[in-house]
Amino acid sequence: PLFYENNLYTLHDAAFKAYAKAYSYKYRLVYGFMVPILLQRCKHVITVSNFSKKEIHKLYGTDIKKIVVVYNAIASQFFPIVDDKLKNTPYLFTITSTGDNKNFNMVLDVFLDAAKYIPGLKLYAAGKTLKEAKYTKYKKYADNPNIIFLGYISDDELIRYYSNALAFMFPSIYEGFGIPPLEI
Repeated sequence: PLFYENNLYTLHDAAFKAYAKAYSYKYRLVYGFMVPILLQRCKHVITVSNFSKKEIHKLYGTDIKKIVVVYNAIASQFFPIVDDKLKNTPYLFTITSTGDNKNFNMVLDVFLDAAKYIPGLKLYAAGKTLKEAKYTKYKKYADNPNIIFLGYISDDELIRYYSNALAFMFPSIYEGFGIPPLEI
């Protein structure tokens, strides 16, 4: 509750303020209104990394003693799964979104460069907002048969793609805590 004082508030990061261009005006407006009030009124703030703790302190002036770090973790099923079909297809893998802070443009540039030297190279891109790539700024890539926009995938599928890729790409510009590198 916005005006209730006896609470803990979890704020994963301050990306919407620190890297505002990755978020819509409406999103920034709502969070820009709510977050300062919540940070001021809560007893403690829980965040996911020391980086986020410092960012929250720096950007909002929240008392550093009030901010507690509880690190993210991964599920116990994250162990390699060999998939012969995937293993026999050279591919790069990324899990991302269309937000500018995720730097998906770099993934595409690296893939297109590498594809010149590795015959049959594919790029598998997972992420909920990539599901309809043909309607985003990446629509020019939607018809490339070597770039496969997977959309949302289950944890088991995620593990299979991690396990059999030539390389996992995670060139994010801003993260409070990047879980995908822990999962691989």
